[in-house]
Amino acid sequence: MIYLLILIYSLTLSFVYDFGNLRIGKKMNLLIVFMVLVSLSGFRYRIGGDSYFYIKMYEYLPTLPELSSIELGVSKLQPLWLLLNAISRTISPDFFVFQLLHALIVNSIIFYFFRKYTKYVFTAVLLYFIGFYGYFNFEILRESLAICVFLLSLEFFVKKKWLRYYVLVFVAFGFHYSAILLFILPLLKRIPINFFSILIIIVIGAFLNTFFLSFINSLSGNNGFFMSLENYGDYNYTIWGLVGIIVLYVLYPFIVMNASTNFLNIKNSLYPFLRFFILIGAFCSLFYIFFRFRNYFTPIFFVFLTEVVHSIFRNKKIKEFRKIISFLILFFFAFMHSYKYFSDTSEKVDSSRWYSLWYPYNSIFDKDTDPTRERLFNEL
Repeated sequence: MIYLLILIYSLTLSFVYDFGNLRIGKKMNLLIVFMVLVSLSGFRYRIGGDSYFYIKMYEYLPTLPELSSIELGVSKLQPLWLLLNAISRTISPDFFVFQLLHALIVNSIIFYFFRKYTKYVFTAVLLYFIGFYGYFNFEILRESLAICVFLLSLEFFVKKKWLRYYVLVFVAFGFHYSAILLFILPLLKRIPINFFSILIIIVIGAFLNTFFLSFINSLSGNNGFFMSLENYGDYNYTIWGLVGIIVLYVLYPFIVMNASTNFLNIKNSLYPFLRFFILIGAFCSLFYIFFRFRNYFTPIFFVFLTEVVHSIFRNKKIKEFRKIISFLILFFFAFMHSYKYFSDTSEKVDSSRWYSLWYPYNSIFDKDTDPTRERLFNEL
């Protein structure tokens, strides 16, 4: 129920302030929805598949005085992640302190990013809540920190201030190995993104797929980064799964990109990163590991989607249909990013679905546990 209430509240704010152009109470409501999202994540209790492993690991991690005794080169965990945990454990051995600290960092940067790059911030927050709030706050805790640091580096990338950009990239890499892609990002910006280039990527990737996985397996050893890559090596798509990936991760953002530039004339300094988002989406259809890299560009895509929706809504040339088109785009987004929550997981636990990892919501104030979720934890 709490998720539904937040969804209704976010939807109402989007309609009232972004579509309706009301200004009274805008800053106050933005602060309220920020505090709600921080509290939802910070005060959760045993929610999230990845969080379950972090909870178990937390009690064995060092405090700040003990940190020097850890062999960072041997650990699979990145140094800045260990440092953040050490700070939290120095404050309290209770994991909720870390949850709250993590939620404050991630959501502060996400909200700052939205306010900086779109004036329709409530619509962006709505898409955030539907599309990746739970994933960033309940699951990929390490990577979401790296992603947020990357979001702070965007302005330096655009302005070609490479020293500042790479300083932040090193910080991002200090939280998660997947940030390694960011080191070569400036080299990729000249790759043209069109139908033919995407087709070439898919064809070449199909030939390189087996070689790539063999190469990763040969390097895995005891290195945390390559061991994590190896976990993705045996994943195989179904035909319909592959079609869904191409539609959602390549075709859909490709349409958004072309609509924003060729028809709506949307001016945004983040345009190169939307191209990266499509490029990574094409690789996702071939290499499952690229889903990790795609996460870095998802907030950027949401900014463009927000701009496209509102540009269509305000476009006088399509006055008769603009509201319907705008809402259909939002509906399609909501459907494509929420159907996964209802995926059947009965092969692991009877009568369970993917959303069982997040629903029902339990807080640290009652510390109730859900039997289905606990069984799922044991099967992960």
